[in-house]
Amino acid sequence: MENATYRKRLREYPNLEYCENIYRHPAVKEEHIVRLKRYCDEALKNGYVDVDYSTNYDGGRYYTTNTKQLACCPMSKSVRATLFGETEYDVDIVNCHFGILLFLLEREYHDGGFYDKLYEYINNRERIIEEFNYKDKSKIKSLFPVLLYGGSVKAWEIEEDIVEGSYTLPPFVNEFKEQMKIITSVLLNNPIFKPIKQKYYKYKLAEAKEKHDAAQQGKKKKTPFDYEKFNLHDGKYLSAILHEYERIIIDDVIENVLRECGIPITAYCYDGFQIRKSDCDEITIEDLIDKINDYICVPYYGRIYFAN
Repeated sequence: MENATYRKRLREYPNLEYCENIYRHPAVKEEHIVRLKRYCDEALKNGYVDVDYSTNYDGGRYYTTNTKQLACCPMSKSVRATLFGETEYDVDIVNCHFGILLFLLEREYHDGGFYDKLYEYINNRERIIEEFNYKDKSKIKSLFPVLLYGGSVKAWEIEEDIVEGSYTLPPFVNEFKEQMKIITSVLLNNPIFKPIKQKYYKYKLAEAKEKHDAAQQGKKKKTPFDYEKFNLHDGKYLSAILHEYERIIIDDVIENVLRECGIPITAYCYDGFQIRKSDCDEITIEDLIDKINDYICVPYYGRIYFAN
């Protein structure tokens, strides 16, 4: 596998009081218990945990490299809130991938006729979600990322354990889904995104071949890897493009706003980051958010903004 190009190390400061027993809480997934305990044990020993991040290839988003520990980034929301909610601010991009996509479309294509449904969703999300007449709004919100990357309503129902007919499906959903097919096709055929597609394809091809070769170990008659059958769904390429810009934006803010303010980040969380409240003694979190958004507004056409 190709070595990752982008790396960073951050120091996390979980609340040590909760580190004593949080891994025993029934809300912690069984498969996370051992990894979370290792993380908490190190925090209790040192007062902090150093966490390394890297991209899986020379692009995309960051992931934690130590899979034996459950660091802040891959934690569930409830565990993260418990360990960091009292001592840290969580800052992230609002409606991240939809905002990035709209920015790219407005930058590349001034005629918004073929992405008006994306614009409508971003500007009227709460109204659209209300039209589903479903109590759990978080489950409804999870539908649109599925559609963004070419998934189906049926797949979403299965994933969220939602019974067909228990909600009202607004006409907007099918309109959005059909328009996303056009948007994805247009973007993926734009030469400016070709390098991202190529890097991602190379990474996924190497990953697939590695898994294939591992599965062939010990077999008397080995089957060669079929390069011609290897294929990636268009939604995967779109995801790679948006993840690339997500990382670029976060790194840009870290280097050019937070560093200027003398505020180190403690954890990277894909579309955002965490900072300690104690490091914000010279600037309020509200003023810091305003400073970030003022910096990011013009280069990203006002489509990217952060919130706490």
